[in-house]
Amino acid sequence: MGWNDIKDRLDEFANLEEDCENFGIRNSDLAKCLQKGGDCQGYLFRCLHCGKLRLWGDFS
Repeated sequence: MGWNDIKDRLDEFANLEEDCENFGIRNSDLAKCLQKGGDCQGYLFRCLHCGKLRLWGDFS
């Protein structure tokens, strides 16, 4: 996933800032770094307990 895939769903995340910190990126850098097919690729998950979205990222 890239930024364009999630930018309109930010209110659906449990804690996007925490998710970013967990994979080593600042929330303020997410829009420029998270690119589909780029060096930073995002993976979207839905929490089974609260139903909110969680994001994980992977760097090449």
